[in-house]
Amino acid sequence: MRSVAVASVMLGAVIGYGAASYPANASSFSPNAAIQYVSPRGSDSNDGLSWENAKLTGYAACEALVGGAVDPPTCGHGTIRIADNVAWGGPLPEGGLYEMGPGDPNYSSPLLGWQRYTGPLTIDCGIPTGMGPHGHESLCTLLGGGTAGRPGFWLSSLTSFTMRNIALENYVSQAGRLGIASNGDRNGVGGVSGIFLDGISHNLGACSLGYGPDLDVGSNSFWIYIHAATLSGCTAENFTVPSSGLVRGSNIVRVTTQEPNDLVVGQTVNIQNATDSTFNGSYVVTSVSGHSQRSFTFAQVGPAATSGNANVFNFRSFAIAIEPGSGSGSGLIFIKEPVFSMGGIWMAPGKNGGGVYIDDVNIEGDFTHPATVPVLVTKIVNPTFVQVNHLEQSDVVNVVPGVEIDGPGQPDYVLVNGAGNVVGPATVQSLSPNFLANMASSPRRIGNIGTFGGRSNADTDAARRLFSPVAVRFTNLATTKAASWTFFDGAGSFNASVADPSGGKAAGRVTSSSKQSHVQFYTSGTIAYGAGDYWIYGTWVRSQTGNGYSSNATPLRFSLNGKGSSQGGLCYGVGGPGTPSTAGGGSVIAPAYAGDGQWEFVSGICKVQIGPSGSYDVNLVGTIDATHVAEFYGPVLLHIPAGTISDNEAWELATTLQSYSRDCAVGTICGMDGQILQEAAFSLKLGTPALSSDQCVAGTIWADSKFVYVCTATDTIKRSALSSF
Repeated sequence: MRSVAVASVMLGAVIGYGAASYPANASSFSPNAAIQYVSPRGSDSNDGLSWENAKLTGYAACEALVGGAVDPPTCGHGTIRIADNVAWGGPLPEGGLYEMGPGDPNYSSPLLGWQRYTGPLTIDCGIPTGMGPHGHESLCTLLGGGTAGRPGFWLSSLTSFTMRNIALENYVSQAGRLGIASNGDRNGVGGVSGIFLDGISHNLGACSLGYGPDLDVGSNSFWIYIHAATLSGCTAENFTVPSSGLVRGSNIVRVTTQEPNDLVVGQTVNIQNATDSTFNGSYVVTSVSGHSQRSFTFAQVGPAATSGNANVFNFRSFAIAIEPGSGSGSGLIFIKEPVFSMGGIWMAPGKNGGGVYIDDVNIEGDFTHPATVPVLVTKIVNPTFVQVNHLEQSDVVNVVPGVEIDGPGQPDYVLVNGAGNVVGPATVQSLSPNFLANMASSPRRIGNIGTFGGRSNADTDAARRLFSPVAVRFTNLATTKAASWTFFDGAGSFNASVADPSGGKAAGRVTSSSKQSHVQFYTSGTIAYGAGDYWIYGTWVRSQTGNGYSSNATPLRFSLNGKGSSQGGLCYGVGGPGTPSTAGGGSVIAPAYAGDGQWEFVSGICKVQIGPSGSYDVNLVGTIDATHVAEFYGPVLLHIPAGTISDNEAWELATTLQSYSRDCAVGTICGMDGQILQEAAFSLKLGTPALSSDQCVAGTIWADSKFVYVCTATDTIKRSALSSF
């Protein structure tokens, strides 16, 4: 993932501040020097060794540094100190600071306005005259860049570059590009490393289609430090969707935007604020149409539906976009103390993941245009590392979360502290009481783990490991007796009397004699269910071979279409916005590590989005293969009709689920098969049934001063007289 082609020429000269100073043999490398001065009052015919003899353009100063050359155009290594309102210059109209290393595809013959890079190079403000919006660094303006495809600076396939206290010319199409080759390839060939941007500033203004993001980062780029940047998003790349502009049918969503858009096939878009929230999330464009273009489509599994009143953003909408295209990804990117206007940070992991670490963000709106999510992670790819520490929003007209993580994933990949509300799988260390008090969805339901309002929202087996009797609210449909288990598919063997985690010998060990097999805990093709119903499930499981589970996956699988009949309907996806709907549930608790053969509880949840439309079979199975032998104990499957409990409560139940026998009746306090309650004495409340046919559940016991009463069968009571002794 770090295979970045870079130049690695080390700086071999003394660099200082103020007047240039050189060793006694400085004449040996004259006229090139380790420091150059550039002023709007200078001349490129000057030697650039002082403010009095400053160069006029940065382009000429670059060629005058040690190792620089005019033909082929080559930027040497050292420091360029600029005064305010200096033009970068060069032969390209609307050109900027464009540098390429040996890995760039045009290195052998640089494009007009580009220079070969030797490095290290520092561009520094020598005579500051202003400060960026809400900034805290004095700046010099560097003029350069222009319309789309002409950023203020562009670095490809190089290492060791510093830009300090520089305001790029406002209203050009982008402040800069990093890790994108000179031919526009962002997939890795132009990767950069060792980049330090300290106090840069740029304002896109109203911008135009094709502008943005302000700072654009391609693939294979690492060790990038961005400090105290003041950048903006491009509002021209934010599109609005009318009230019926989102139409889903046959698992394709067609989007119509009020404004012309410039989206292309393969590009990722982010949808916010749709009236039907199932449309929100990040998706890949599959087609575009219209003249002017106002329509695009993306794939999304789900029922036919129409919605709208949404906002559509893409990476160009953001102030900083980490967008690796089809590349392996970029990481070790550190963004500290930025001030953003209208656009935040877009983080798109590559094929091998990526990483960004963000601190002390301020993002401001303009009271008019919708603003992007301050920090958006478009998906989770293992390994993805994202940390966000402190974020504030102000003056925005649309409601967006502080941090959003789209699609499925484990919460361990994203760590957030003090960043407003967080939507999607993340570990959240703190949340404002104001946000918490107004949240309709519980943290677990939207994918968060952490401590909120003094309550822990995470998973623990502590209570479950007591194996206490359970208050039975819903019937357990799963077969809990291991001796009654069968194979759903595949083949192998059972041992139905294995030591279980409660101290008994009621667990079942399952061995597969095929590549992969599934042990069946429940199956039905006749049970009635519909949209809005919940299926909640779980089991105790142990890797008997101590090497994790088959396919490194959760060893418990629930499906509405276990045998491939594909007519059992769909469950809502479990994860952040845009998580695909599936015919199976999603894990609430999954194995966190391979372990050493410990017992652990896994559970999952399915809220039915679409009910069955024909032949189906609902199944709960455990997964094993020839090299992953597993033991199971206490499987649980609950079917809860729509409207019985709230969504938040369903997630709470799935998180705290405990095992109890299939024979336990609703309304009783009940445990697992074979458990024996043993006490030296216990207190029984006195009571007398009115009739021997009173309503009762077999096994219920009463007593009064004369008799002990036992319900021997449904609504059948017998008694035995008491006597003194």
